[in-house]
Order: sequence, then C-alpha cells, then structure tokens
Amino acid sequence: MKSKNEREELDEEKNCRLEKCNLRLVRAGVEDAAELHAMQVKAFQKLLDKYQDFDTNPGAESVEKVEARLRQDGS
Repeated sequence: MKSKNEREELDEEKNCRLEKCNLRLVRAGVEDAAELHAMQVKAFQKLLDKYQDFDTNPGAESVEKVEARLRQDGS
C-alpha cells in the first residue's frame, strides 16, 4: 500500500500530464457504427447477462440500430 505522500506525488504527476494533453472530440459517423456497436456490447454485456433485459439494454441493440442513431440529426 502506498503512503499518503506517494499517493499525493502520483496525483500531482497525473494532473501535470493531464494539463499537457490536447484532446479533440470528433463526431462519430456511420462508418464507425461497427466499432461503436462492439464497444457498446462489451460495456453492457454483464448487465444483459444478469438481467436478461433484451428490450431496453443497449448491449442487445443491433448494429443497424446504432447506424440509424448515427444518421439522426442532432444526436
């Protein structure tokens, strides 16, 4: 277990790195649907397995539904 001082040093180092990052957000397009679908399935799989909620769980959505959502204006 790290000491309080070690944790503070790590937090400070992490913050310094974050301040130097240049992030850019880019809107996903329909061409990204398969990759987004795979990420969505992976993220929600445990909940889908546990609750078997195939009607509302995003992990049960088809790639076509992800594509349709990406085609909508303003989403």
